[in-house]
Amino acid sequence: ELQAERLFINTGAVPVMPAITGLEQSAHVYTSTEVLNQQLKPRRLAVIGAGPIGLEFASTYAALGVEVTLYHRRAQLLPHEEPSVAQAVAQSLEAQGITLVFASDIQQVRDTDHGVAVIRGSDEQVYDAVLVAAGRQPNTSQLGLAAAGVKTDERGAIIVNDHLQTTQPHVWALGDVNGGPQYTYVSL
Repeated sequence: ELQAERLFINTGAVPVMPAITGLEQSAHVYTSTEVLNQQLKPRRLAVIGAGPIGLEFASTYAALGVEVTLYHRRAQLLPHEEPSVAQAVAQSLEAQGITLVFASDIQQVRDTDHGVAVIRGSDEQVYDAVLVAAGRQPNTSQLGLAAAGVKTDERGAIIVNDHLQTTQPHVWALGDVNGGPQYTYVSL
């Protein structure tokens, strides 16, 4: 229990783990946060998620000589951009040697004797590692906000007004925790 005249919540965001069977149990799966603390140089890498974080990691690993496959659940990259921009980015990634798999419905991830299998229907590809970059969500699940009368939205973001004040007048929420853009350089 915390008591204060004024309370500021700035717990940030955490990686989203998609609901894919075996993903959280695999010894070869890393989130975009975990991979930063690893000296990971796989020969073959699957990246799940093609937002800014997934694209950046895919490009970086490809530049290091890693064979990268990028799985994206949508039919094109960057759905909020003009199709010509998305196509140019896709061509650039392919020119780097990155394999793009669109409209991918991954059913399962399973450790094997040779690494980790990514299973989509009857297709099974084995990689040395899987990097999950499927977005970020506000880090609020362990805060007990409902008990404090602080309201959140369906994603767990703390609801704030224009002054970052929550539904409790003495509590403010700053940064990624209030649901704004989930980028390090746009924290408020």
